[in-house]
Amino acid sequence: MSRNEKIVLWFEEIGKEDVALVGGKCANLGEMITKAKVPVPPGFAVTTYAYKRFIKETKIMDKIFSKLREIDVRDLKQLEEASREIRKLIEGTKVPEDIQSAILSAYDDLARRVGREPLVAVRSSASAEDRDRVSLSCRALVLPGSKILS
Repeated sequence: MSRNEKIVLWFEEIGKEDVALVGGKCANLGEMITKAKVPVPPGFAVTTYAYKRFIKETKIMDKIFSKLREIDVRDLKQLEEASREIRKLIEGTKVPEDIQSAILSAYDDLARRVGREPLVAVRSSASAEDRDRVSLSCRALVLPGSKILS
């Protein structure tokens, strides 16, 4: 399996060249670990490949884009309503088994690395969110039973 087709990548496997695959925040964490040798708690990124597969394989991509084509992006109320509907659609859609399994396996590996069941922070890092004049909504896969700090 190519690197660009992995569901998860550990922080120590990524660097600044992986922004499109894991987002800027995770790419920077990888750089801190591998290049700057800064101590960073262990963790992993769910890749943009996993997200793209999720929305394509579950056939919600067309529904998302259809909803976005229906609205006037200058109308804040329409944007908020579309956002709520899209979020509900994503949260109500079952994650494909292999994607879910890869994420849960990485979580189990993380538990082994830290010696206990970890509490985790889940962050979205859309690949262009830190660029000027770009605003992207949160993208996340939520798995049942996860222990998450918010």
